[in-house]
Amino acid sequence: MCESEFTNADFVPSAVIDNVTQFLINQFLGMQGALVAVVAVCLLISSLSGKWGRVGTCLCAIAGILVFVLLAVSVTAWAIVPIKYIDTYEDFASSRDAVWGYISMQNIGPVWVAEFGEESPTTHWNWTIKYLRERDLDFAYWSIDGEHFPSAAVDLGHAIPHMKHDENYGLLLGDYESVRHTWKLKDLQSLMEAKPSGSDEQPLSNEAALWRKGRDEM
Repeated sequence: MCESEFTNADFVPSAVIDNVTQFLINQFLGMQGALVAVVAVCLLISSLSGKWGRVGTCLCAIAGILVFVLLAVSVTAWAIVPIKYIDTYEDFASSRDAVWGYISMQNIGPVWVAEFGEESPTTHWNWTIKYLRERDLDFAYWSIDGEHFPSAAVDLGHAIPHMKHDENYGLLLGDYESVRHTWKLKDLQSLMEAKPSGSDEQPLSNEAALWRKGRDEM
């Protein structure tokens, strides 16, 4: 399962990542496991005595330099690529597709968008709802609670410093019965509607199909 946190901070993205930059970063991230294994083997060899110990030490130094170079290239490429600011839904959707949306679109695996929320129907909220609906993605909204912490916490001295008691993003008010924002509830409910059986949908990979079967049986 791929969890992608989508909080309010993500509602003002600064740029659409260039394909070349994203490729370099993905290559570096994809090599992390192999690099860790290589370094572990080098450390094991370096612990030996004699000639093999010296060989292992040299290999560790080479592996360290390789990691540094790959990271430097990725960061440099990210820094020099021209920034394209997101001011349309098309750019917004494209940026999410490039970073993690492709996992679901290409049926590589399921995507669960976690912890997004808002207190007013802003442009970025509407973009998010539209994106989740179009991609048929599962989600976790933050938060159902109408308060950040119980009222009794204030009297007991357990209130969270610098945080107000009321939770503006909450689906409910503090009484846990009244709906805070009807528009918000309707938007989220629209994401839970079953997809029409005749809709166009690419066949799932074996892993994704097994995951969806397990989810539907819960």
